[in-house]
Amino acid sequence: MDVSHILDPLNDAQTDAVTAPVGHALVLAGAGSGKTRVLVHRMAFLLATGEAMPHSILAVTFTNKAAGEMRGRTEAMLNRPIGGMWVGTFHGLAHRLLRAHWREAGLAEGFQIIDSEDQLRAVRRVIRELELDEARWQPRQAQGFINSRKEDGHRARNFDPRGDYYNEKMLEIYAAYEAMCERGGLVDFPELLLRAHATGRISSSTIGIVLHTFWSTNSRIPTRFNTLGYGCWLATRARFFVLATTISPSTVGAALV
Repeated sequence: MDVSHILDPLNDAQTDAVTAPVGHALVLAGAGSGKTRVLVHRMAFLLATGEAMPHSILAVTFTNKAAGEMRGRTEAMLNRPIGGMWVGTFHGLAHRLLRAHWREAGLAEGFQIIDSEDQLRAVRRVIRELELDEARWQPRQAQGFINSRKEDGHRARNFDPRGDYYNEKMLEIYAAYEAMCERGGLVDFPELLLRAHATGRISSSTIGIVLHTFWSTNSRIPTRFNTLGYGCWLATRARFFVLATTISPSTVGAALV
């Protein structure tokens, strides 16, 4: 297939990124330098040349609007609809993965996603059921503790409070909250990433990743289960990986370790 229409609009550096051999490729680029263009043209190039099938591309970004734009621009470039591509946000794609593999994830088939406010109400209910003083053990503070532990990859059962009374009580709340979610088939946003990782259903032989990001150079070193860390974990499972980012290379390296 003639790919000149895919490559002609690109400058030399962008062309090098788009036509790089299939494999891990790290693209470091600042604002306004054409990150989205490189990613969209990379997807179109791989599909046009037959180096990838639609179902082998996983394109990840931070907003549904950006995901729709990436899909639309790729389809427009190829002048045809493309079914089978996994294009979406981190949480959206994790949700899709869990819907497809709910049994392996240890979830009920009809599990329910809860937003931040629903989660807060659930945490408040747990605190009341434990007969704790809400003035001292504030629901929003407990919610933050739970989400932070999840983003660090810690379940209540495997986090060591190290004899700290505050941590012990927060872990009691966390454990009761986990039990409530299990009983009710509830999944909060941090749980989506944590549970999707646990399924291990991303195949290195079938899934390629285009990761579209806007991280800052002053972002903290990521853990595996926040969006940056989760994306980098996905990259280690990928057959090809393009990361367009403004984050420092040392931080990305730490995430990939």
